[in-house]
Amino acid sequence: MRYANENYIFTEHSLNPRCIRILPNSKNPTTLDTQILSVETGDLVDVLLPLPLSQVYTYRVQPNQKVFVGSLVQVPWGKSQKILTGVVWAKNIKAPVSAIKPIFSCLELPPLSPQIKSLVDWVAEYNMVPAGHVLKMVIGLWQQVKKISLPTKIQFTGKMHEDSVFSADIQKIVELTQQQTITTITELISQSRLSRAKITKLFQQGFLHHTALNIPSIPAVTLHPMFDHFSEEQKQAAHYLSAQVNTQKFQPVLLYGVTGSGKTEVYFQAIMDCVRLGKQALVLLPEIALSTQWLERFHERFGYTPPAWHSEIPLGQKRRIWYEISKGLCSVIVGARSALFLPFQQLGLIVVDEEHDNSFKQEEGSIYHARDIAVVRAQIAGCPVVLSSATPSLETLANVKRGRYHECRLTARHSQIQMPHIQIIDLIALPPTRQHWLAKSLCDQIDVTLSKGQQILLFLNRRGYAPLVLCKSCGFRWRCEHCSSWLVQHRQKKINLCHYCGYHTPITDTCPNCHEHGSMATCGPGVEKLAEEVATLFPSARTIVSTSDTLGDQQQIEKFVRQVEAQEVDIIIGTQVIAKGHHFPHLTLVGIIDADAGLQGGDLRAAEKTWQMLQQVSGRAGRSDHPGQVMIQTYQPMNPLIQALATYDQESFLEIEWKNREIAGMPPFGRLAALIVSAPSETLLHQICADMQTQIPRGEGFVILGPAPAPLSMIRGRYRQRFLLKTARHLKPQLLIQEWLKNLVVPAPGKIIIDIDPYNFL
Repeated sequence: MRYANENYIFTEHSLNPRCIRILPNSKNPTTLDTQILSVETGDLVDVLLPLPLSQVYTYRVQPNQKVFVGSLVQVPWGKSQKILTGVVWAKNIKAPVSAIKPIFSCLELPPLSPQIKSLVDWVAEYNMVPAGHVLKMVIGLWQQVKKISLPTKIQFTGKMHEDSVFSADIQKIVELTQQQTITTITELISQSRLSRAKITKLFQQGFLHHTALNIPSIPAVTLHPMFDHFSEEQKQAAHYLSAQVNTQKFQPVLLYGVTGSGKTEVYFQAIMDCVRLGKQALVLLPEIALSTQWLERFHERFGYTPPAWHSEIPLGQKRRIWYEISKGLCSVIVGARSALFLPFQQLGLIVVDEEHDNSFKQEEGSIYHARDIAVVRAQIAGCPVVLSSATPSLETLANVKRGRYHECRLTARHSQIQMPHIQIIDLIALPPTRQHWLAKSLCDQIDVTLSKGQQILLFLNRRGYAPLVLCKSCGFRWRCEHCSSWLVQHRQKKINLCHYCGYHTPITDTCPNCHEHGSMATCGPGVEKLAEEVATLFPSARTIVSTSDTLGDQQQIEKFVRQVEAQEVDIIIGTQVIAKGHHFPHLTLVGIIDADAGLQGGDLRAAEKTWQMLQQVSGRAGRSDHPGQVMIQTYQPMNPLIQALATYDQESFLEIEWKNREIAGMPPFGRLAALIVSAPSETLLHQICADMQTQIPRGEGFVILGPAPAPLSMIRGRYRQRFLLKTARHLKPQLLIQEWLKNLVVPAPGKIIIDIDPYNFL
């Protein structure tokens, strides 16, 4: 992360020479793009298109077109003259006056602000991805709509006949349109469960109609004073955040508090101050699974539910949210990482909840880390950014130690609730019985907890029934045909599934290699196999399996949360999707089935990720009136990480991890960039890698490792090798990579993917 204390953030960019540069110790970025510039008829403009390209294209402004730098315009592109939606990036005073195509039309939307344009430039420059790819994240939804128009909503006209055969359906529609804003017929069909034919008939008969969506979505919010039950630490943290919001200066703040310490209530106070100032607040959550309870808590605090932005919401709803934000009509938005690219007009606060979470790293398409972009976004806007976590990343802790971030610390749970008692179960000394996965002491404690009417969470971070299927006769193992990975058996779906490409085969007892019947066996447990064991040992317990497979959309997530909160579930068996953020008052026992699973492989962050995950899942126990207990099953009871968890001595673990990284020169003491080379044939792959080797730059302060086969040497039918660039902190890997690849020609269909600050080493 490169912030205010360094003299580099934005380099000269071919798309926008009026780029941002950060001077030493400056608090806010400076830019020549201080206002939206108007463009006159006949002027030439450079338009950036949402395509995987970095160059801009020149167009002419036609008479009666109201165009500004930042305007969203429709332009013809390519030989087919396809109409695309792009953004006027700059005036052009150098292009020739002949053969310049005119702008087709200008959308009736606010121009993108200089802040958004600067963010697009920075993300493209820093992450070495085409600027058009980044722009697609900003305006991509408008390109998906054939006819561009301002958002509308569906309303009931008030017309109703008692003898209408649609009266029951109309009543359902009336209730829906009163409860929420529905913008498209597809969305109405999904919500009402009525057929498209019935909905169409209701429009034809005049019961429904579209009306312009021009009502501000900011409700009359009741701004409560600071909660009386805040602890002294919470009050100090809330006062500090409020001061930063009120001064509206860039300041990164780490809100570092143990699980259950009330971090959310503290930054709610900052959101309240932001709304009071007439500014907009953005809250990023790593998983949509966390949004259900978060939105309920927000509604309880402020009296309304803010819009949520993530991949599951319908296109029409996305267009409405985008439009309202661009008009300044939306005061608070909660969303996934892509919400960073929404066109905020008055951004006054950014909160990154669970800032350590790996889900904030976008691994495909435009590769970026949302936490880091959030800090840059706040710096461009000149507003504070809050990074909240019980288990902060080492990069964030390093920025605190270096004085770049301020730290607000919450060391105790709120309302004098105690942290759960943690017990280590040595699986070498006290192993479960053969082909079972629950130790006797954990089973005994489950019995005790069930007898008290309290809830249990059993955590195993493996989806499916078993991670490996093999033949006992010939040793055959089910592998993916397109990836170098084993197929995971999913008995509920009745398939063996590849978790990387989706390839699957039906479950069979006959070996496809030696044709021996009844020879196929599963190795190791997944959550489904664990659920079988739980059902056998505790037949009267009501059990639910919660993974990304079973909590695939918002409705499933909301149903799960309601069931647990209503105590309709006794035992939850789940993966990391339920390991963080959730608050279930009656959950008092957490059993971690395999604490060692995350410590395998060559990931330099393996220990840090495991610590974060186990600390987070442990924090789900005993968050209300009943004391909590955590039981950790491990084959490495003396591992420093396990000991640190058991004794709540995270400082000792972090110190060991800190020193190991420092000795190795790894982040946050050095910088990394991965170059993943892929091709559909090994011959082409080796050719590209050999060409890259001949052009490796020479110099001091960096080393280039590889090429070496990636741990997953084939994904989706493409063979893969990796180079790893490791540099000192003062060097910029982007410049080295540019020098390295500037003369390289990559034959199609070969590909090089650049990952700056990699988190995934597969």
